[in-house]
Amino acid sequence: MIIAKGSPLSLLPDDIHPKLRILFDGIRYAIYMADAAYNNLDHFLTVYLRCNKSIKTSALVNIFSNSWTIVDSVQRVRHILKTIPEIKDLNQVVEFCEKMTPIYNLRAGIQHLPGKAQKLISDRCSTWGAVRWVTTEKIHSDNTLTTHFAAAGSIDEFSDKFLENPLGKVINPEKLNQLVSLFAHGEIIYFEPVLEELQVLTAWLEQYVQAKYDTSASLGSDLYMAADVVFEA
Repeated sequence: MIIAKGSPLSLLPDDIHPKLRILFDGIRYAIYMADAAYNNLDHFLTVYLRCNKSIKTSALVNIFSNSWTIVDSVQRVRHILKTIPEIKDLNQVVEFCEKMTPIYNLRAGIQHLPGKAQKLISDRCSTWGAVRWVTTEKIHSDNTLTTHFAAAGSIDEFSDKFLENPLGKVINPEKLNQLVSLFAHGEIIYFEPVLEELQVLTAWLEQYVQAKYDTSASLGSDLYMAADVVFEA
């Protein structure tokens, strides 16, 4: 996980300003969600395609809900960072937000879909875009890479330009799913580099919180409770 157990982000001090606590909690859970969605996507692509030769709509829903959860969560982190006066102008935050501009563009595309419909028609793109990836399952047996393309919505014309071309790109033969990306609304987002940037940001935020605050007197975080309700006969 990007945020480890005992992270300073989950041990905010009890004297932190309430608004800052709310914002840091927003960032923390958005990072959790992006991380979980990426792991779920990778796991699903691995397990599902080993058991099925084709992808049904129910599988597409899983693929695209995880993909767009990554987009939504990273954009949420980006947005919240820009609202915290203490850090919004620091180099690490500015650099992260600039690198995640394509994420913002993707999110804006689907958020303002009615106004973007004509461009999608002229570009012959599907509403929710396409998830593309390469698998290395055959690389050890016959030096073959398989490139995959899954679209959510109608496509009136298919072109091989939609497929991921792995030529000239670094491939790890020991990792099954490679170059997993979302191609939508004029942007191509490769998820692994996005998660790596999120990890760098998280490490910096943890150092910032630890240096600025005394996390030994912590509010604690996250709670689950359950209670039985007994009905008399």
